[in-house]
Amino acid sequence: MHKICSMCHTVKPVTDFYIRPERGAAGVRSKCKECTKLVRRQYHYSHLVAERIKSNEWRKTHRNKAKEAMQRFREAHRELCRDRSREWRRRFPEESKNVTKRYLRTHPDKKTQFSETRRARQRSAKGSITATEWQELKQSYRHSCLRCGQQEPVIALTMDHVIPLARGGSHTIDNIQPLCARCNSTKRLESTDFRHH
Repeated sequence: MHKICSMCHTVKPVTDFYIRPERGAAGVRSKCKECTKLVRRQYHYSHLVAERIKSNEWRKTHRNKAKEAMQRFREAHRELCRDRSREWRRRFPEESKNVTKRYLRTHPDKKTQFSETRRARQRSAKGSITATEWQELKQSYRHSCLRCGQQEPVIALTMDHVIPLARGGSHTIDNIQPLCARCNSTKRLESTDFRHH
């Protein structure tokens, strides 16, 4: 038994059409399976694009709500987000580097935290410091270098480990003091604590 597809107008065996149960055992759809799949794909794609556009517009007009929702999702699905991020960085290494560079250019405090955390990891130092902890520490010393007294934005403060990582110091906030880059490099591997001077 054969039937003509209403979309491609090709004569095909009835087995190339999806069954319509409401029309009984012999009842089949008017479009062949290939055309039905094509229509479904087109429908899905056109509505997917429309939904993405609608979603992007909502996120633009509700930035704070969108940010909070994304944070809640990330907290609830940490492993999934971490795996997706790793997979994306693996598949697109150049784009990943560019995204990181752009982010660090616009967030200098995160750049400091990022590089110090990386250095601590390389030294197998214990602990970690959040950007909030670093900001609070700088504020408690009025954004001043504890050695020379200069303040931000004239100088850029860096994280100085009171007990250097090379000497077994930890990468925790209680082992950090804010120093400008010049004073930090002058200190070298000395364990000088300028917080109590």
